[in-house]
Amino acid sequence: MRRGRLSKVISGALLAASVSAGSVAGYAADEFAAPGTASMTMALLTGGTKTRSALEISDQLAMLGAELHANSNLDMSTVRLSALKSKLDPSLELFADVILNPSFPDADFKRQQKLQLAAIDREKNTPVQMALRVFPGLLYGAQHAYGNPLTGSGTAASVAKMTREVVPKAPRIARRKRLRGDLATTSYGL
Repeated sequence: MRRGRLSKVISGALLAASVSAGSVAGYAADEFAAPGTASMTMALLTGGTKTRSALEISDQLAMLGAELHANSNLDMSTVRLSALKSKLDPSLELFADVILNPSFPDADFKRQQKLQLAAIDREKNTPVQMALRVFPGLLYGAQHAYGNPLTGSGTAASVAKMTREVVPKAPRIARRKRLRGDLATTSYGL
């Protein structure tokens, strides 16, 4: 993985390009915030920016023939863009806006909070998910970065207490304590 600024080089016969931006702040970084914060943040990331609503983002992606996904795993949070080369410049502009200017609207936060609490309830009733929730704490201890549930959804108590104001602060908290603002980008088809 090469670190640095994203530079656009058009070459090859591919008609599509893919760009990912990732930070080493996945569920394990939730030790600096409430368990479930990384998942909540990534679920809300495409919900709007300072200049675009979620519907505008969705409409622009459809018009550009592009896809944008944000997710988190144990060690990374990633935003991925897949776009047509012929529409790469406006797609990259939208990609950058989502990453740099998220607004985390309150209505979206409340909806996502309910969805995440429902997911936690489902996890407690599925054998594999139950193990993924309990095993890390037993193996690493509740205070260890890897002691949070491996599902990334957090705990019912932490998600219920979470406020909309915590979500935009979470990446800064993790960065300040551990990450130093590193962001890695990867691309293909460019």
